[in-house]
Amino acid sequence: MPGRKPPEPHKYNWQPIYPLDGKYTIMPLKIRKLGGRDPETGKVIVKTVGGGNKKYFRWIDYTKTANEDGSPREERVFNVRYDPLRTSKLALVAGGDTIRWIIASETMQIGDIIRTYSEIPRNPVRPREGDSHPIGALPIGTKVHNIEKKVGEGGYYVRYAGDYAEITRRVGRKNYLHLTRNKIDICIDQQCMVTVGRVSNPYHHTVNRLCPQRSRWLGRRPRSGAWHRKDGYCGRKIRPPKPVRDYVAGEPDAKEKEPEIYVIQPYS
Repeated sequence: MPGRKPPEPHKYNWQPIYPLDGKYTIMPLKIRKLGGRDPETGKVIVKTVGGGNKKYFRWIDYTKTANEDGSPREERVFNVRYDPLRTSKLALVAGGDTIRWIIASETMQIGDIIRTYSEIPRNPVRPREGDSHPIGALPIGTKVHNIEKKVGEGGYYVRYAGDYAEITRRVGRKNYLHLTRNKIDICIDQQCMVTVGRVSNPYHHTVNRLCPQRSRWLGRRPRSGAWHRKDGYCGRKIRPPKPVRDYVAGEPDAKEKEPEIYVIQPYS
C-alpha cells in the first residue's frame, strides 16, 4: 500500500531487516539482534536483554483507511496467530487486492468480517468490535485501541496485549480518552481513526515462566542484585494527576460555566 512507513523496532533489542525494494510484505522477515546495545555506538544500554531463540518479524499495518469513494472497506480474517516479538496476537486480513497483518482484537476469530468507516454521522453509531471508525462517530464510554495521534499517521497508542482506552468526553472537535495502562488522558481530533474493542491476549501478564531457562528463551537475562520490596517504609510521594496531552492545535476548549458557590451564614 502506498504511503506506508516502516515501523520503529525495539530500540535496544532487535531490528528488522526489510526487503531491498522497501515494499510491504506479509512474509516473515529476519531480524538483527542487538543484545541491549545501542545500534549506532555499540555500547551496552540495557543489561537485562540478550540471547533468546530464533525469531522472525511480521510487518504490521497500523493504518485504517476506507475506500477512495468513501464506502466502508471490508476485510476478512484468514488467520489469528501468536507473534514472538509482540505481546498481542496478530490477524491476517485481506480485502480487494491487499493482504496485511493487523493487531487482533480480543474476540476476533477466523472468518470474521471487519469494516473500516470514514464518515461521522450526526448520531453516534452502534460500535461493533473489530471495526474502525473516526473517534467522532463513537458514543461516550466506548472501549477502543490502535489510536491515531494525528490524522492519517496510523495507530500510535494502545497496542499492548489486553490494553484499551475509554472515550470520556467530547468538546467540539476535541475528543478525550483515558488510557488505562498508562493512566494518562489524551485529546485527539474527531477525524483520528480508532478500532473498537480491547487488544487480544489479555492474560499475557499472568503466564508463568516456570523456570529461569524460559526467560532466557525469550531473550531476558537475569537481574543482578537482591530484590527489595517497596513496603513504604520511607513514605510515598503524593503527585498531581498527569496533564492531558492535547494533539489538536489551535482549537481551544469551549468555556464551561463555573458552578456558583453559596455560603450559608450561621444564625447570629
